[in-house]
Amino acid sequence: MDLLNDLRLRRWARENFVPPEQRPEEWDAVILSEMRLRDAELASIGSLEAFGSKLVPLEPSTYVFDIPHLGPAAPHFLSKPDRRSATVAGEWSCHFG
Repeated sequence: MDLLNDLRLRRWARENFVPPEQRPEEWDAVILSEMRLRDAELASIGSLEAFGSKLVPLEPSTYVFDIPHLGPAAPHFLSKPDRRSATVAGEWSCHFG
């Protein structure tokens, strides 16, 4: 069997997973093998869930994860002051606005 066909059968087995007692033995060996792997994965997840019940939850926080995006901050420009207000001709200053 070629690799592509093997991968297709394994994908089909994962997408159409059935419990062991409902699997026909006539199915392709690749499908049955992949479903046995999935059985082992589900068994290990089950053991992790049993372990997880012994964990203490974290203290709730006030941090908000889903805040709306704010617009960009207004830019600050370097500008030349009005000549009438400048003490020295050609003086540059930074105006924040």
